Amino acid sequence: MENHFLIGTKNNGCFIDNNAHIIEYYERLNLPEKLSKKDPCTTIKYENITKIQVTYAISEGIGFGVITLHLIIETQDLQKHNFQILFMDTQREDLNKFIKLLFEANLTIIDEHDLLKTILQSNEKIYEIIEKIEKNR
Repeated sequence: MENHFLIGTKNNGCFIDNNAHIIEYYERLNLPEKLSKKDPCTTIKYENITKIQVTYAISEGIGFGVITLHLIIETQDLQKHNFQILFMDTQREDLNKFIKLLFEANLTIIDEHDLLKTILQSNEKIYEIIEKIEKNR
């Protein structure tokens, strides 16, 4: 198995590389951010990460809902970076690859609902897993 993987795209995605010991986030910029020449890529070295908190968001629209998974990465300089790791077109197999590499990085991961482990061990759809978490809150 390769030691690196991009989930999403270089326009909007998250890349993990266990050889280079980095996580990169590619952010889709809005027009003012593009005009200000904001860098769309944030790179964090493992050595600068103090912890990663796993969280999710539920957005409901008319007739549909969207679930996203996020890694809140806290660095030694006390900054928090929000990296999305589940997108509308994410395939389960890709998400599993990314999660496995994240665990192999041996970083401090705080996942109070064991969401990542459940995703790896279960065949349930992501929304079903999160639905159960929400019911038990």
